[in-house]
Amino acid sequence: MPIAEMALEIFKNKGYVDTKNITKKDIRMSVNVAKRKKEVVLRTDVIPKPFVGVRELITNTLVGCSKAVVSGSSKEEVDIIINKIFGTDAFNIVINGDQFEGKGKPDPASYEVALQRLNVKPFDAVVVENALLGVKAANSAGI
Repeated sequence: MPIAEMALEIFKNKGYVDTKNITKKDIRMSVNVAKRKKEVVLRTDVIPKPFVGVRELITNTLVGCSKAVVSGSSKEEVDIIINKIFGTDAFNIVINGDQFEGKGKPDPASYEVALQRLNVKPFDAVVVENALLGVKAANSAGI
C-alpha cells in the first residue's frame, strides 16, 4: 500500500480523522507523512534485512529464472535496497510504488504488469512477500 494511503488508514483506525468525511487537510497530512518517511529512509543508511534464505533463493537457486520486484516503496528506496542486498542485475524487472500511485497492494495491477512484462503466466509464477496485502494482491493476480 502506498505510504500516504497507509498513513491515512492509520489515521482512520486511530480516530484522528473522520472516516466518513475525509478532508483535503487529511489527505495533505498523509502525503506529508509519506514524504517525511521517504526523507528519513533516504537519509539513513539502514537497509532492511531480507527474510532468512531470500537472498540465497534470488541469487543462487533461481539462477536462470526471470525475476521481478513488485514493491509499494518509492523508486529511490527500492533501488537502494536492491543494490545493497542483491546487486543491480538480480532482477529483470523492478516495479515500484511511484509507478502505481493510488493503486497499491492489495490491488493486483502491479503484479499483473510484472507478469505481462516477464511474459509469465500466473500459474508459473512464485511470490515471496513480506506483507498480507502483497499476498492478497498476488492471489488476486492469479499467482
